[in-house]
Amino acid sequence: MKNTKNYFEGFVLLFFIVWWTGGVITATQTGGIAFVALNIYYSFWICFFISIYTLNAWANYQQKEGDSDVISFRNLTHFSSTLRPWYSHCFFSFVVFGSTTQLHVQSLGQPLNYAMVATICISAISFLVSAVVILAHYKLACCFGGQDPPVGGFLEITIAIALTIMWICEVSIATSYGGFAATPTGYKLDYNGTVILQPGSNIFFASWFSFISMCLVIRHWNTERAMELATTKQAAIDATLSVGPNELSLANQGVSYEEDHDI
Repeated sequence: MKNTKNYFEGFVLLFFIVWWTGGVITATQTGGIAFVALNIYYSFWICFFISIYTLNAWANYQQKEGDSDVISFRNLTHFSSTLRPWYSHCFFSFVVFGSTTQLHVQSLGQPLNYAMVATICISAISFLVSAVVILAHYKLACCFGGQDPPVGGFLEITIAIALTIMWICEVSIATSYGGFAATPTGYKLDYNGTVILQPGSNIFFASWFSFISMCLVIRHWNTERAMELATTKQAAIDATLSVGPNELSLANQGVSYEEDHDI
């Protein structure tokens, strides 16, 4: 007998996601305790992502058991192959925005770091744009004169390329030698007699994951576009083959009618 309404495990996993979200925010904040030892840092993030993965696995199992009320990540992203990297980019760009903003607040009173300000702007723009693109896939975001953005078209790839260029600039300035996110654990640098102290933060990993997720959007868009073109071309060939015999049959009937009429 299928037990499709046993949601106790699902609620427990939701609790763990909320629990580890608070743990990640507290421990891996800029200059947090997680940067004292990388074991702490990795353990917090691994537990957070495993909780999400397990909840998604539980949802898939419930669906196989016949429960249609549970939604899995597969249900949310089956509309397009680019949705998953868009979700990833939205999440990691938000992490970059929050961590960099916190670092900027902690560095108030010091000379303005323009690279830090640029990172805040880039991550904020990326988060908002990726959120709009995700909503557009569900027909929940309207623009361009009240019409839905042409998801999957050249507008999406144009946005992805523009964001990729922005993140190339971001990782170049933030994670370079002497940058404010050159290492995940922070550093102390004596630069020409000036001591530069940077605390550990999530910016290093989140910046690179934001860039990689945009590259995946472009890759999946190209794959999906190629499949659409192949499908369209095959449909045109099938239509031509199906129309050809009918036209030939009609032509033969016309020739036969003309011969009978002449006789």
